[in-house]
Amino acid sequence: MSHQNENPAKIFILGVGAQKAGTTWLAHYLRDAGNVNGGVLKEYHIWDALTLPMCGNYRVPPDKRFSGKRAAIRFVLQDDPARYFSYFSDLLLAPGKSVTFDITPTYAGLSSETFARISAGFRDKGIVARPVFLMRDPVERCWSAARMMHQKYHPDHPARRRPALCPFSGKRHAHEI
Repeated sequence: MSHQNENPAKIFILGVGAQKAGTTWLAHYLRDAGNVNGGVLKEYHIWDALTLPMCGNYRVPPDKRFSGKRAAIRFVLQDDPARYFSYFSDLLLAPGKSVTFDITPTYAGLSSETFARISAGFRDKGIVARPVFLMRDPVERCWSAARMMHQKYHPDHPARRRPALCPFSGKRHAHEI
């Protein structure tokens, strides 16, 4: 007689959704599960950086690849997307680990072809890819994001010096809305 726990399926969770819709909560929830190894990042920004023109800022140029752990991992995976599948497959080699994930909200904008490529890449490694789309009341999400942008880029806030595009208005800073 076989038991479900004898050979648990290897699962990759591709978290997509909107900014301020609970993706950080989901990452914390998954990390607290004993069978999950999500690696060192929550948002890997591989597929959006490679395929979405509006996310080109996540593309790590060669001269920045040694500027930190996040940049190094992203550079390696962006440079050869086949490494993406190997990276997450290797995370599942740890004893007792059967689930891994990449929760990057901007993946919601990926094409169906890119989703199919991700699914096939994991299938070739014997891993089941499962997309999880998180959503939230759009008005509440918008206000939450606007409050975050205002706090982050208010003229009196030290982070204000970092340029960012407010996703709701096309303005450089939320206080310009």
